[in-house]
Amino acid sequence: MKKQHFSFLILPLLAWACMPRVAFVSSQQECRYKGNLYALPQTVLFVSVEYSIKTFHAGPYASYAKKYLGLDQVPLDDYNECRIDNLTLSSRQEADPDGYFVLRGGKRILKKIVPEFCSRGLLIDPAQKDYLPLSVSVLSSPAKGLVFTDLSVKNFYREKTDTLYKIFLQDSVFVRLPVYKHYLQTKTAEEKARETADLIIRLRTQRLALLAPEEVEDFTLQPGTESILKNIDEMEKKYLQLFTGSAHTEKISELFCVVPRFVSATDTVVLHSRLIENDSLLLVMNRGENTPGCLPSGRSSRGLPCRFPSRTGIEIFYRGKLLSQSYVYISQAGKDAFFLR
Repeated sequence: MKKQHFSFLILPLLAWACMPRVAFVSSQQECRYKGNLYALPQTVLFVSVEYSIKTFHAGPYASYAKKYLGLDQVPLDDYNECRIDNLTLSSRQEADPDGYFVLRGGKRILKKIVPEFCSRGLLIDPAQKDYLPLSVSVLSSPAKGLVFTDLSVKNFYREKTDTLYKIFLQDSVFVRLPVYKHYLQTKTAEEKARETADLIIRLRTQRLALLAPEEVEDFTLQPGTESILKNIDEMEKKYLQLFTGSAHTEKISELFCVVPRFVSATDTVVLHSRLIENDSLLLVMNRGENTPGCLPSGRSSRGLPCRFPSRTGIEIFYRGKLLSQSYVYISQAGKDAFFLR
């Protein structure tokens, strides 16, 4: 009877002794424990955004478009318009910097349980060959400068001569001697605009003459006329941009990295764009009523630590408009526990 009672006391002690021993370590301190290094997982969110940015530059003669060409509602100022074409949300499991621990003993757990937990994302093995934390990078297309081509056909300067008179006394008589002063004078913006508008009107007149000549009743396009008309159209377009302005669209992609912390039930992160000034996205994460359970760190314990993720709702807003709504399993929003078997 005493041996039976003794065996009931010894078996739990042996089972407890066979459990792996865990020592939590800090990522900022040197690890002084011997054993296998593992870490609790943390979920990193990646938000990839593709923008279309329209840049408009007002023409240098925009203020004279109504006066010389009869064009209404011509923009007088430069502006930018930004539009989101595509948004992608992805996630990745990485090692929690505050969740590293050293595992000692427990051969069965090391051979069977730990690989299974790592494959399911409940643990992270930093020694795995395929484990490599991602670095955040900004992917963008090169910006292109926008300038107006010098399309002038006349000199921007004019020669001007002023006549001055020099009066001097000769033989008791006052004599006026003319003195001529030659200099170059820059044309005003309005003069340049008027000359450009005259050229546009002449191009249109020439096009009309080629398409509908008065002398020919049965008109057919002659060889080479199409290329002449094409050149006239291109020239008119370039000169007209000096009044109506010029615009171009640029494609830009940007990658945001977010590590959720969940101080409360809802975690809100503002994603400030580094490519577009004064522009941002709003990322809202809601883990519901689940309260994350954290393991005590900084001390030794027995059992295998693991972290179970929680299904979290994620919404992304841009300028008050909902762009994306999805659910992602996030480790930080889940539960930490010890596996004791």
